[in-house]
Amino acid sequence: MPNWVYNTLSVEKEYADKLKEIAKKGVCRYYKPMPEEYEDKDADKDYLTKKYGFDDWYGWCNYNWGTKWGCCVDDEHNAVIHGQSQSIYYFETAWSPFNQDIIDMFAKDIPDFVWKYVEEQGWGAELTFVNGECVHYRDWDIPTCDTDEFNEVWQKGKYADRHWWTIVRVPFNQHYENGVLEKGYYADYDWEHPMKHNDGSPITNFKDACKYMENWFNKNK
Repeated sequence: MPNWVYNTLSVEKEYADKLKEIAKKGVCRYYKPMPEEYEDKDADKDYLTKKYGFDDWYGWCNYNWGTKWGCCVDDEHNAVIHGQSQSIYYFETAWSPFNQDIIDMFAKDIPDFVWKYVEEQGWGAELTFVNGECVHYRDWDIPTCDTDEFNEVWQKGKYADRHWWTIVRVPFNQHYENGVLEKGYYADYDWEHPMKHNDGSPITNFKDACKYMENWFNKNK
């Protein structure tokens, strides 16, 4: 299985119908349809290479789309969510976002939008387009962190069924998806909120981080 990249395209309400039209095929297939010959498993590879430059669908898709399967959705009927002021198209791509030339084509049809993508390890980017031009770009890398797994007491004791959870220490402030990832301890299921004591002060040692997790487990049994 690939590492998935989770994408959103957010557009103003006036472009909702166009976004829905594009989403029916997926952005990649809408702007760069894959040649039908690649659907034929018995197609002549020399013919495909001569006509399209690649002897199989995999090579063609990676070159033309930048990702092997195009835009994938769990539920095509709910891929586009319509709100009062905007519509958002949710989809995934394998290993990487699609090529820049595809988003440039999208910008000709829908000139004002925000494209955000986040790979499952944590790296990603956010681009804002106005009048078909990118006016804001922000990216971030996989967070730098140290991971301390639960000790044997946790893994073999009363929380053995949850031993896969890890406690993560972020050693310094970093740019991340939602702004700044603050220095401190985190539970790997919640990168939004650093662990804190009841008085709001940050947790700064592993022992207190374990206590924090124990309290969380007790409250969420």
